[in-house]
Amino acid sequence: MSHPPLSEALEDAIDGAGTASAGSDGLTVEADLSQVGPIGVVVERVKVRGTPGDITERAADLEDRLRPDNQPMTAIEVDPRLGGAVLRSPVDRSRRFYEAEVTEDSVELTRQKVGEDGQRSASDFAVTREQLGDLVDQIQETVAPTADEPAP
Repeated sequence: MSHPPLSEALEDAIDGAGTASAGSDGLTVEADLSQVGPIGVVVERVKVRGTPGDITERAADLEDRLRPDNQPMTAIEVDPRLGGAVLRSPVDRSRRFYEAEVTEDSVELTRQKVGEDGQRSASDFAVTREQLGDLVDQIQETVAPTADEPAP
């Protein structure tokens, strides 16, 4: 089953800093944006919701598909009994990494920074509108219903 790209719906919904939300064909996306320009945005969080599915399969699919800043994502924890999975990118030189939290019906992508004391805190990330759209599309493919799973 083919779904309209959520990235296009999100692009139409972005009108300034704040939360931009859009939906299409049983799927929704929310992007918390702290800055918005004509070419790029600064993202605090992106969350895509779709149909319920197997957490283990979704985590494996995201390892193959999701590439924020062209960085691979690795499943750190996958436990369907606890209702979720966590994937992370490698920590970069500025001590930042991407983290994706997976539930049976959603994927939330954030960026984290590790402080000198070892504590983690949220860290926004700047991307072009096209790069944001690519991230949304990569996540959408994982949470979209398949041909044998009708949209709710």
